[in-house]
Amino acid sequence: MATEVKGIELPTATIKSVVKSPKNLIIFSKPKTGKTTLLSQLPNCLLIDLESGSDYVDAMKIKANNIKDLMDIEAAIIKADVTNEEEFTEAISL
Repeated sequence: MATEVKGIELPTATIKSVVKSPKNLIIFSKPKTGKTTLLSQLPNCLLIDLESGSDYVDAMKIKANNIKDLMDIEAAIIKADVTNEEEFTEAISL
């Protein structure tokens, strides 16, 4: 039986997914809990490092120190997509 408080009903069992491939995903946690390590394990995922926190993981990664770097990376990804006639990467992590 589900618990209900002020219109909020908490699930008591697993709810099946509706979508198999999320378009966007946010992973939030305290520092040093393994977020970057987790993302570095995704196949074909470009990790854009904004905090110099990817030095300790093997990954497809690039550092962005400012907004200009981010814009240049975006332009390079778009150019790679057009040149190769396919998406450069399956996922991008910031």
